[in-house]
Amino acid sequence: MEEDEIEEEVEEENKEGIEKKIEDEEMEEKEGKEIKEEEIKEERRRRRRRGGGDGERRGDRRGEDRGGDEYEEEEEEIEEVKKEEEIEYKEEEINEEKLKEEKIMKEEINEEEEGIEKIEEEEE
Repeated sequence: MEEDEIEEEVEEENKEGIEKKIEDEEMEEKEGKEIKEEEIKEERRRRRRRGGGDGERRGDRRGEDRGGDEYEEEEEEIEEVKKEEEIEYKEEEINEEKLKEEKIMKEEINEEEEGIEKIEEEEE
């Protein structure tokens, strides 16, 4: 009987160990994907800062020096980065506006509280 219980405990511990290992691997994979996405975004930002090129001649709008498809892909990436940055900028503006509104509301509340305190002091 005790051997069966010991076996069950060992199996349970093994199961938990395997589940933990799988969870760890999934987390590492997820973190790896997030890091890769961040690296891609950073590379796009660098390209945009450099004017979309990598030192080669850009060619005309048809992309003669680089190949049309590659040029179009790069242009699409640049546009995507611009859109992402515009979204980030708008989010920052919204956050700044919210902070300003919160500050104003806090100041108004403080002024009201001070006014109430003055009235209470005068009544005493």
